[in-house]
Amino acid sequence: MSLMSSLKCLECGQEYSAGEKLLKCRKCNGQLQVLYDYQEASERLDRKELKARRLGLWKYFELLPVMEKKNVVSLSEGGTPLRVCGRLNTALDVKNLYLKDETRNPTGSFKDRPISVAISKVLEFGGDTVVTASTGNVAASVAAYAAVANMRAYVFMPEKVPKNKMAQALLFGAVVVLVPGSTADDSLRLSKQVAERYGWYPVATAAEMNPYTIEGNKTIAFEIIEQLEWATPDWVVIPVGGGGNLGGNWKGFFEFQEMGLQESTPKIVGVQAEGCMPFVDAVRRGLKADEIQPWPNPETIASGLADAYPCDCLQALKGIHNSRGTVEAVSDQDILEAIFLLAKTEGIFAEPAAAASIAALKKLRENRTIDSSDLVVCEVTGSGLKQPSEASEALEMPKLIPATLKDFEKTFLSR
Repeated sequence: MSLMSSLKCLECGQEYSAGEKLLKCRKCNGQLQVLYDYQEASERLDRKELKARRLGLWKYFELLPVMEKKNVVSLSEGGTPLRVCGRLNTALDVKNLYLKDETRNPTGSFKDRPISVAISKVLEFGGDTVVTASTGNVAASVAAYAAVANMRAYVFMPEKVPKNKMAQALLFGAVVVLVPGSTADDSLRLSKQVAERYGWYPVATAAEMNPYTIEGNKTIAFEIIEQLEWATPDWVVIPVGGGGNLGGNWKGFFEFQEMGLQESTPKIVGVQAEGCMPFVDAVRRGLKADEIQPWPNPETIASGLADAYPCDCLQALKGIHNSRGTVEAVSDQDILEAIFLLAKTEGIFAEPAAAASIAALKKLRENRTIDSSDLVVCEVTGSGLKQPSEASEALEMPKLIPATLKDFEKTFLSR
């Protein structure tokens, strides 16, 4: 059984039992947080027990909000590699650099973690139809997991979403609804209205709409600590769109510390694109969650970071402040350079949003926020195969030569 003990409203403090079918606080309509019996968890889940289990999201079943294993909907998500860098560390002058390679998830991004949890919870609630809003990765994930669970999925996407990401959702059988614009904000608003009208379950990864999704994100933190043989990184660098992944990671590091599985927590860096940086701006200006305003006219090649408003800023801000972390903004040119650098040094093709962590680390080394001796983990959150056009358009086209050895040698080997 899951060790989920209750749901607690982050705004008014009202608590509810673990068995209630809630997505929002019944008293104030505020955001809920999932709590667990950490004393019981520390007795049941020691390092030896966890090491004996097969790596993957659901090895942490007791610390996830699905009460019974029969309701788990899985495509073998999680358990992604923590790659020690062989060349990128030299290029960035970071001796102890690791990459958490989330491109290895079933649909190509870390979003499979929160969506596996969300769809499993809908199944436990007895639902058969789900609704989400997405700039691409969530759409693909929701469509895939809904297909496995035999649920109907309605996916609301901005019309300018990358076609590769839209294609995934369509192939998995979701009903895709295109909404004008380039960000998910209007799509999110409409998806909320549809969910409320028809009583369908929202599985957007914003915790304000579904408190269970962020629980999937925290398993990235669990895995990082285990894969480092229980060592704590000095820094973990995370791209930020809505903020749910950062908030989830912080919750994971906090819970492992609460259970005595690690002595300290890492500092967290939240990264956004310069063309859409409401969260970075908020941290730099010392704003509270309710003081953050939507970013005007978001514009960046990193569609996964183009959230005009960081819906999960409440928990993301907590992650930055409590970890004594920082934020960084990177340009589209920085991101493109990071895509090429990561591919050429470590053989990982990242989408623009995912490469933002590498671009940020480069800046943080240059301004000496991060020391060359620090142990650093960069999260590479999604595959470049989801959004290949930006990288391919920046490539120099290969030369066409006659099919002769002489021409090959003359063109490529002569000095």
